Parts: sequence; structure tokens; C-alpha cells
Amino acid sequence: PPPPPPPSLPKQKPPTENVPSTTPVAPSPSAAAPSPPVVAEVKIDAKPSLRVRRLSINPISFMIPQPPWKPDTEVSSDFARHKDVLMARGAGVGEAAAYFRGLTCANSTPVFAMCEGSNASVVKALLDLVAAPTGSYPDSVQVDALWSLANICAGSHTDAVFISDLSAVDIFLKLLSRSVPADFDPETSPPPPNAASPLLQELSLLALGNLAGSRDRDNSTLPIAAEIIDYDGIRIVTRVLKAALHRYIAAAGSSTGGSGGGELAAAATNPHLGLLRSSMWCLCNLARQRSTKETLDVIPLLTTLLLKVGDIECLAAACQVLDWLAEEPENVLHLRGCLEVLPKLVLWTREVNSCLCTPSLRTLGALCTGFSGELGLGSVDYCQEVVSSGGVEAMLSFLKKSRARGDVEQQREALFALSNVAGASNLAVKALLDEGVFYDVLDLLRESKEETIRMECLYVIANPWAPAVGVDTEVSKQLLKEGLLQELSGMCDPNVSVRLLRLVLTGLQDGLKKGQQLMMWVAKAHETAEAFAQSQGLPLPPPPANLSVNNVAQLYKELGTVAKIQALNGHEDEETRTKANGLAMQFKFLV
Repeated sequence: PPPPPPPSLPKQKPPTENVPSTTPVAPSPSAAAPSPPVVAEVKIDAKPSLRVRRLSINPISFMIPQPPWKPDTEVSSDFARHKDVLMARGAGVGEAAAYFRGLTCANSTPVFAMCEGSNASVVKALLDLVAAPTGSYPDSVQVDALWSLANICAGSHTDAVFISDLSAVDIFLKLLSRSVPADFDPETSPPPPNAASPLLQELSLLALGNLAGSRDRDNSTLPIAAEIIDYDGIRIVTRVLKAALHRYIAAAGSSTGGSGGGELAAAATNPHLGLLRSSMWCLCNLARQRSTKETLDVIPLLTTLLLKVGDIECLAAACQVLDWLAEEPENVLHLRGCLEVLPKLVLWTREVNSCLCTPSLRTLGALCTGFSGELGLGSVDYCQEVVSSGGVEAMLSFLKKSRARGDVEQQREALFALSNVAGASNLAVKALLDEGVFYDVLDLLRESKEETIRMECLYVIANPWAPAVGVDTEVSKQLLKEGLLQELSGMCDPNVSVRLLRLVLTGLQDGLKKGQQLMMWVAKAHETAEAFAQSQGLPLPPPPANLSVNNVAQLYKELGTVAKIQALNGHEDEETRTKANGLAMQFKFLV
């Protein structure tokens, strides 16, 4: 089934106060926590996008919502004065850069005005400050300029395209690349002499992440993300992530006496948390483009991060990247290296109140998706590993808790993951039977009024019958006892919506084929028993009662399914009519 839209993840909005023009320092433990950022939802291709405006002295949070930001269309008289100073780049350029930083961070700010008409030169001047050689300006001036640009990048798509056309992507990536060059080894290499400060790197990542999440007008593509990838952006961001992860773990290990492995709790005092979050978040936005060749290199880093970092925002972004990677068939073989994080994914899936539960659930479901044929991979999935780790039990627990809370979105997420399991393999379907999943799914199907929920329920009970799943004789018999086909037969009604009815007919048709296979298995088993008896000189075994009977066809006859199918011959939907006619002909031939 097509993936359901995930719960909304935010893009950041500006704080209510102007930000001083000084390099931020880590807050003391007694410092008050910063107010949460303002966020708004962005959905592209059924996946979330994060865009940031809120920049504060603490590591930025990408997941805490606040009311939407309301822009102001007025420009103060100070704008023109500071614009002239900024363009001249003489005395007072630091004050001008600080002014525009404060302007873009204000609760009400005309960011769009900085990208229109004569004011557009402000953006070009800010980019020139960032692109200047190391030492040309005080670090605080470049911080203010880049801070402003990161906020402008979070404006409209028109703003994002404007700043991108000024070579902003190239400027931001060059700043990161000179800080972490291609041959840089975080374990042995000293920082390059021309490396940008960690704060400048973080701001560049935020600006790139904002651009990567910018939508075009029809909301269907991420054109600037593709441009960033063309500039080798994923590899550069991955290098920054690798260095930040190494330094974060080293700092956390030293603060705990060098205890090393195991999960290291995130601490606000860790000086590398902000850069780690920003690089992971930026990579998350870029990975949505399915640039598989470049993104595969990050799998070992994701595994290390999931095992050793305790910051939930880093973990959530890492889980999301794994989910997107697992959705691409050609990536399946490469994901074997991250299977050691399965126990954590299962644990987080059970924690319905955690922001980690949904991306963890999606990753488990994606790992259970079987691929075959088209890529020459054979049958490739990690369903056995997911089942052995308690994944099916965790998915069912997620479903039950979301039902108790009345959370429709989470119910849909759980059902989507379970439908992947139901369509994976014989082992997977047996695990669903052993955990009693079908009982809960059938109950939800009968109770829910939401069509999307009913649709996902139908996928769970229809997928096991698909020929590609290959359930064996015993599992097929158990499925018949669960009443799945009876439920599908009951929904074979012209009043059912077209989307549901098509899926019902597909399930009934696959069930009929499975009944034919069962009949052939019985005949083959009897033939084998007869041959053995003859070879041993024993009496021939009596033929079973159902030797030439398709039990599913017989069930349909008893339930009146055939008449229901024939009643759909005049359905207004052409695909439904075609499916119904084909199924009726099949039944007539078999009976």
C-alpha cells in the first residue's frame, strides 16, 4: 500500500526578541531553558520536512510546536541606513550585520522585503561576508551574517530560490568542506587552519537544511535539495556528521570517566550537541531525495549514533533516514549492518508517548518489506530478524495503545507497518498469527469509521493471501480459521467505497488461488502416501474427504460470495467491474 502521511514535524520560526550580536556560549546549568520554537508543518510526498528559523544559545530543538509566525510588511527607517553600511563594508559593518540578524529573528519581520527590488542587495552583501576568506572579518560578523541568511532561507520558496541563485549553496558547502575536507579523519587529523568555527558550521547546516526542505509551487518536488546533492552536499554533510559524532562521543565518554561504549546520555553541556543535531537534521532533509548512492555511506554512522547517542532529536532524525533508505529495494542488502539497533527500535516502538516511536515503527515495517525479481535480489528482507527481536509484538502494542488513546494517525502508522509484515513471508504471517494480531485488526476494521484505517486493516488481512508471500499449508489453514476471508466476503458490497472494494476483490481472488493450492497440496500428499504404501507392500490409504475440493471455493459458496461478486458486474467503476467479472469466471471454472 502507499505510505500514509506521517505525524507532522515542524519547521522552526523566529523568537520574539532580537538576538544580540555576540557569539553564543553554552548556558550554565542554572540558566533558564529557552522558550520553545514556533513551528509549522511542511509535507512533501507524504514525508515531513524541517525548516529552521529559531536560533538560540542552546542546541536548537526541531520538534517543539508553537503558534504560527505572522510576518509584518513594514520596513523601519533603520533598514536603509544599515543597508548602506553593509554595502560599503567599512566601519560599522559589524553593527549592520547584527541589525539584520536581529531583524530576521524578530517575531514580526519583513524577510520577504530583503529578497525584493533594491533591498535584494542586502542578501548578496551578507553572502559576501560569509564567503570572505578566513580572517577578513571578525568571527562575530560572519556569525551574524550567516545567522540572518539561515533565517532568510526559511522564508518562502521564492526567497529560497532567490538566495540559491546567488550561489548560496556553493558558499555554504565550501565553508563546511574547508572545515572538514575529504581526507579529514576526526580521530587523527587536527582541525584545518582555515576551518570555520563550530557555530558557523552549524549555521551553514541550518541554512542548507532550510533550502533542502523548500517546496516548489505545486508542493511535489524539492528542487534545491537536488541542487545541493549535485554539489556533493550529502558527502560533505556526512563528513561533518562523522566529525561531530566522534567529538560528541569522546566528550560524553570523558565526562563519564571514559566508560566508552553503551548509550551515552545527551547533555546540554556537551559542546558538540548543536553541530551533531544540525548535521543529522540537514542530512535527514537531503535523504528525502532518495539519493541512495551517496546516502548509503551514512549507514555505519547512523548505527553508531543510534547505539551511543541519547539525544532524542538526533535519534528521531536517524530513524527517519533509515526508514527512507529501507523503502528503496536497492538499499536492502546494505542495511544488514544496522540490524544491531533492532532491540532499540523495538523498545522505542513500544513507547507511544515518545517522539521516537513513530520513526522506529516505520523503520521496523520497512525492514519487513520483501523484494524479489526485478532487481535480481531474490527474496530479501529482514523480517526474521525483526520477528526475533520482538518487532511484531511491539507493533501490536503500538496499535493497542493508539486505539486506547483514540489516536487515528498512530493507528494508521501501526497498521501500515503490520501490513508490510503481512505481505513479507510465511514466517512473518505466522508471527502475526502467534501474536493474535488478526483478532485486533478485525475488531478495528468493524469498529472504525475512518476509511484510511479500514483500508489499512484490509491490507493486513488481504496481504497474507498474495501468491508472492507463499504461506504454507498449516499457516493457510490457520488463516482460514481466523475468519479473514469471511470478513472480506462480508465487505463485498456495492455500497462499500471503490478503494476498499477493489482491495476486497483482490483479497478474495488471492484467497481463491490459495484454496486451489491447498487442494493440490492435499492431492500431492495423498499421492506420496500411496506411493510409499505400495513400495512397502502396505494397504493403500483411503483418499481424504476433500481430495478434489477447493475449500475456499466451497466457503465462498456457503457465504453467498459468488452472488455478491456477480452483483458487482454492473458497478460504475470499470476496475471493480473487471475484477468482479474475472473472479466470477475463475469461480465458475473451479467449481
